[in-house]
Amino acid sequence: MSSDGLIPARWLWIVVAVVCVEIGESPLLSQGSLTPPGPPAPTMKTLDQIEPRRLINKVPTVITNTGAYYLTTNLVSTGSQPGITIEADNVTLDLNGFALIGNEDADAGVLVPERVNALEIRDGTIRNWNVGVMATNAVNSDVRDLTVERNRVTGIALGVGAVLRGCRARRNGIAKSELPSNDGQQEGEVMIEGAGLVVGTNSWILECRAVGNGRDGIRVRDGSRVEGVESSRNGGHGLVGGNRVQARKSRFVSNGKAGLVLGDSAEVVATDGINNGQEGIKVGGSGRVMECTARSNARAGIVLGDAGLVSRGLSSANGADGILVASRCTVVDNACKDNFNARDAAGIRATGTDNTIRNNDVAANDRGISAESEGNLIVGNTAANNTLNYFTPAKQTMGPIISGPNLESVNNPWANFAY
Repeated sequence: MSSDGLIPARWLWIVVAVVCVEIGESPLLSQGSLTPPGPPAPTMKTLDQIEPRRLINKVPTVITNTGAYYLTTNLVSTGSQPGITIEADNVTLDLNGFALIGNEDADAGVLVPERVNALEIRDGTIRNWNVGVMATNAVNSDVRDLTVERNRVTGIALGVGAVLRGCRARRNGIAKSELPSNDGQQEGEVMIEGAGLVVGTNSWILECRAVGNGRDGIRVRDGSRVEGVESSRNGGHGLVGGNRVQARKSRFVSNGKAGLVLGDSAEVVATDGINNGQEGIKVGGSGRVMECTARSNARAGIVLGDAGLVSRGLSSANGADGILVASRCTVVDNACKDNFNARDAAGIRATGTDNTIRNNDVAANDRGISAESEGNLIVGNTAANNTLNYFTPAKQTMGPIISGPNLESVNNPWANFAY
């Protein structure tokens, strides 16, 4: 040790070497074998690993294998065959923002000739075919973000359990169809003649538009749901559907026939039927129409079959009745105004019996409330400036009709008011 108490540097090397020997290691020994481990392994991915999809670069094309397929350019048909035929389950077709373009003789842009499952088509345009997407044999299909336009018969026709979202159907079915009629179709089949968008039973249509199609804008089968759609300026109905169909938060405007026509047990919520050539909203027996607007339609605003409910709606300026019901219906908390047709229209009209008409406001109609068969309950309504406020030729159960300047003094909760 030096006089200043420090260990000389040459002794530190000896201490380090002894410690390394004690623990079985030496900084002077080799750190591994010098023998090469073998030839180097490939480090680049294959093209299939980078892009597992398959390119479609021509039409016609037939897909017979499960997988994902895509376009990188517009494809134009020069013949009469379908553009892309799909014959396998679990196929995804991504148009990738491009178009399938037909011609006056071309069949379908996309054709599914036999039953397939889990088809997906997305993101592109299909135009000038006989049918844009003819996939009524596809089960549980998912079609999104397509524009189908100027196809001679139908824009998109899908089968059972479909989901159709973010699609636009414009000016399909303008030319006369050469397809046979589908009268007497079986469960799960769909009508395809002259419509914009068509789906089979138990399907969903979400946030789609059908504009200017030759016949109906949208057609759905039993148990389907329509939400957030707009169907306008179509030659037929805006929406036509089967039983147990739900329509929510949608608009049906300026169609040649009715805004929407649905079967039994349908439900229509927060939906508009405006300026249509027939009724605004029409549903079958046991249907429910809630928080809807029916305005400026050529016929009645809202029409309900037996045992239905219409509540919290606005029906105004229609060419016939504001609300028209049959028997055993409940009509409650609605506003019906300016419905007029030379003494053949009413704000609320009940043609049958056992209806409850309660807490409605009817004003400036031909007749305010008209109950033409006996046995209805009419209470708590207000009627103003109608040609005839209450028309009840048959025996009814109804609160007294109160009119005059001192209505605040009336204590009867069942009273009907006229002013």
